[in-house]
Amino acid sequence: MASRSTKTAGEDQETAADFTSYYLQQSTKEFAEDLDKIRGADDFKGDALPMLVRSLQQGTSMFSAADQKRIVDARRHQQQQKQKQAGDGATENETERDDGDSDKGSTNAVNTDLNA
Repeated sequence: MASRSTKTAGEDQETAADFTSYYLQQSTKEFAEDLDKIRGADDFKGDALPMLVRSLQQGTSMFSAADQKRIVDARRHQQQQKQKQAGDGATENETERDDGDSDKGSTNAVNTDLNA
């Protein structure tokens, strides 16, 4: 039983880390202009950067562990599908198109999971 509990705790930590990474990527894309303004401000100092990152990371607390797992699982499934399509002989143009739409698809997967 202890090994199962340890495995679950490890999976939970991995899911939380994967979700945090994804959340920060999406946040920085969404707030790119605002973040550039903040970094370009006269009173912004280099030591404020870790505080800014921690502030963005706190947004992950809005999502339950179950929601985080659903989102991460959806992203993993989507990545597996893309790899399978690439392995099944997708043309170079299809692969490029898929890469260009990957953010929209990820966002849609997140929105779909959260609305479910």
